[in-house]
Amino acid sequence: MLTKMMGAAGALSMLVQTLSLGAIGAIGLAAAPAQAASYWGCDSGFAFQTVASGARCFKASRIESAAPLPCVQVPTPAGPIGAALRVDFNGNTDVCATQVGITITASVTCGLGYTMDRRAGADRCLKTIPAEERQPTRKFAV
Repeated sequence: MLTKMMGAAGALSMLVQTLSLGAIGAIGLAAAPAQAASYWGCDSGFAFQTVASGARCFKASRIESAAPLPCVQVPTPAGPIGAALRVDFNGNTDVCATQVGITITASVTCGLGYTMDRRAGADRCLKTIPAEERQPTRKFAV
């Protein structure tokens, strides 16, 4: 009946348009990328925490320890000359000591930012690292 009203050429043209639109729609659906879920995470050493205002990456405060700086020694062909570490030389105090006729002592020191922890046995240097907090920066897609 449609062919009688529009003629054979009009019906064929309408059929081609319908097939074209159908094919384009199917291709469009097949080519559309699937939506991936995104998640945020933290760098190594940080714990992921949720708080009332959102999320954060948190690293707790900690104390680092290090050995004291080495005693000063001057290299010579006959071997190093200078101070040697003496543990608990005077009570619990470690010193760098040398003996050139008389004993000369100097305090053992720590690197920049460290404080001396005097104790029985070898002394050590301590540094307090404050807690760190930052926003999650690593994005993961699943």
